[in-house]
Amino acid sequence: SSENQHSVLDSFQRDVATSSVDIYGNHFHNSSMNCVFDIRLPSEGLKSLSRRRGINRQTAIFYNSTFIRCPKPPSLGSFFSNTDLSWSTNETLIADAMLNISLEAGADWHLVGTIPYHAVVKTTSVFPRTGPRAGQTKVMVEGENFVNSTHLTCKFGSELGSSAQYISPTKVLCLSPHFPFGYGRVVVPVQVAVNKVDFSAATNSAIFEFQ
Repeated sequence: SSENQHSVLDSFQRDVATSSVDIYGNHFHNSSMNCVFDIRLPSEGLKSLSRRRGINRQTAIFYNSTFIRCPKPPSLGSFFSNTDLSWSTNETLIADAMLNISLEAGADWHLVGTIPYHAVVKTTSVFPRTGPRAGQTKVMVEGENFVNSTHLTCKFGSELGSSAQYISPTKVLCLSPHFPFGYGRVVVPVQVAVNKVDFSAATNSAIFEFQ
């Protein structure tokens, strides 16, 4: 089997199946390659769960001999109540939950790597709430479940922030981008992702006005 490495994604939130995992290596072929997702939940603190491990297979998307994509990693939701989504925002509850990713091609099986789950990120407020279209305004974003990740990213409307600095699980310091769209004042939501992919839901309480 070939030597592979998983993409730069080091974590992702799994309230909905939106992320994919890019895998780079050698000698990939366009036939019968599966991504095998092995979910493992911590045993401590989850005694009410009937199971703590699940296996999920997805057909790998082939791009070329050095790049394939594993679509839609599974959610932790199947382990919890379908009617109560509070688990997805409970960092303590899902702490240490891991996703092992492997490639399966016939009899060959290769472990790609392990990615941690994390609770769903929320944004609740920003300060200041206004700044120039030229950008470079330091904006303190408050919310829940922020993670000190190298892929921590802020987004102002459709534009990615110039930088994002982790302060605490409830605070991230964002630098606003240049915003060239529209005329006059433009109000946009401010969102945060810890993996550059899964951004927090837009809310009316976390908005920024470009002037």
